[in-house]
Amino acid sequence: MHLYFSEACGACRNGKIYKIENNQAKLYYEVKIPWAGDFGFDEEGNLYLSSGNRVPASIYKVVNGEPIKIYTANELIKGFIVRDNAIYYANWRDKIYKLDLNSMQRSVVYSNSSKNWISDVAFRSKGPATVTISLPDLMIEDITSVKRGDYYYVKYLIKNVGNADAGQSKACLYIDGKYVASDTVQVDKGRSKWGEFGYKIKGHSYNKSLR
Repeated sequence: MHLYFSEACGACRNGKIYKIENNQAKLYYEVKIPWAGDFGFDEEGNLYLSSGNRVPASIYKVVNGEPIKIYTANELIKGFIVRDNAIYYANWRDKIYKLDLNSMQRSVVYSNSSKNWISDVAFRSKGPATVTISLPDLMIEDITSVKRGDYYYVKYLIKNVGNADAGQSKACLYIDGKYVASDTVQVDKGRSKWGEFGYKIKGHSYNKSLR
């Protein structure tokens, strides 16, 4: 399962749909029709778009990269979901509709005149949904220290056990629960790197901890 998001700014430029892979947003589809950012997929992975906050509004199915208009209503079509060969959508007013994709007939599934801005719909699955996001995970593998004159130098081996590269990160040295030094480290996924702290001796021994 992958996570997608949209970027839309009205008439200023084409809208875009992005797919998150390896903690990076990659362009999935560029929308070249009037669009407010609402999109969805059916169970087979086909992309659908709604033109959103304009009247009349339309629903499109993307076929071979082109948006094909499949339905138009004389009211707004905002957030929607495609499920079991039907599209459920909100009219950004007081109704939720079901559009049967076989007959292309529309029916009201919910109406409430006290609601003025019904904007989106969703189904909650019985099982938990899983979204995989790649993140770095840094851990300390080894620590050594050496005394040179009035200073202790603490070397540490840090490993990135996550599934994404770690950009510039901060490692901190604490002595007796008090912060004394920091170091900047950058580690690619699956790799290890040595870093070093230096601090002046205060005249007695310490219990050193690294965070």
